[in-house]
Amino acid sequence: MKTKNFQPSLRGTKQSTFNFRLVLFIVLILCSFGGMAQTDKLETFEQNGKHGFKNQSGRIVIQPIYDYAGEFSEGLAVVLKNEKCGFIDKTGKEVLPFIYDGGSYFRNDGLAIIIQNKKIKLIDRTGNVVFTLRKNYDHIDSPIDDIAIVSNYKIKTRNVGGSVTSTSYTTSSSTGSRYFGDQKTTTTIHTTYSISNPTHTYTDLITSQGVIDKIGREIIPLKDRQTIIRHEDGTFEVFDNGKSIGFYDKAGKKLKK
Repeated sequence: MKTKNFQPSLRGTKQSTFNFRLVLFIVLILCSFGGMAQTDKLETFEQNGKHGFKNQSGRIVIQPIYDYAGEFSEGLAVVLKNEKCGFIDKTGKEVLPFIYDGGSYFRNDGLAIIIQNKKIKLIDRTGNVVFTLRKNYDHIDSPIDDIAIVSNYKIKTRNVGGSVTSTSYTTSSSTGSRYFGDQKTTTTIHTTYSISNPTHTYTDLITSQGVIDKIGREIIPLKDRQTIIRHEDGTFEVFDNGKSIGFYDKAGKKLKK
């Protein structure tokens, strides 16, 4: 019995070569994207008092020409030049001009806080002013329907236990005139108390929340220990020290529920 030599067809060879090249091409594309993902992150660096950006391999991508440079967020970074802030993209292109007195990074809602003409504002990626804040808040939620919840925080500490010490001192005051014999002298004893070596120190974080509109007007004023929840129907539920005290509409009017 004769053994037939296996001869692959030309069509099969071309198809196999084509498939191999296609797989190789896809692998190269994926590897290039992987490399881009690794080198896409830019880091700030300082040189001769100026700031710029390098990729992770150390190559300078944006020359150090800025007085300050913030980290990139949402594809943009705030930079300072000639005492004015602006925003650039990862190629160094100026996206928003150097007209701001201060600025922060863009958050994942596409908004950044800037200072302009002594006013604090929220802008979008095109520079359009979304909110103007009349006051400085510690935090502002993402605006919905041109309304946002704002928060302020403050910390209070109190000492408990330990030993109490007292300090006394006297003061004297005179009325009248010694020349006419009607002078009177009054002596007062003052005592102050202080706690030394306290056994416990308590720290309280006091939250104050309110609601503002796009021009910074407080629809629901901030109040110590007041927290607010926005519901899906657009109403706001207000809590005082953890206890619900009512629901309010977008105009700040209390609702009957």
